[in-house]
Amino acid sequence: MNPLKNSVPNAVYGLFAYGFLLLPSLLFAALIWERWVVGNLYICTDVDFDILEIFPPFVHQGTGDVYLVPAWEVWLVWSSLMLGVLALPAPLIWYVWRREVDYDA
Repeated sequence: MNPLKNSVPNAVYGLFAYGFLLLPSLLFAALIWERWVVGNLYICTDVDFDILEIFPPFVHQGTGDVYLVPAWEVWLVWSSLMLGVLALPAPLIWYVWRREVDYDA
């Protein structure tokens, strides 16, 4: 019997992998946001690094930024995208947590 098998539960590996995959998920969501939302649902003129437009607030007062649709629609799309960011790596936790690792082999 290997002592490492009992010292670190599989859930820890799953949580580590989940945290590791959140960054690529957020990057993917930022690219989707930049490609399909910015310019179609609102216009922001004062952000220097476009990929950062995924972080609220989307429209800044006194800068010429405008919503092209009602603000709640932009927030609904953003909330759905963030829910997807959090849910995308979640199956990995389930897989690693439920997996039986045989260290004796």
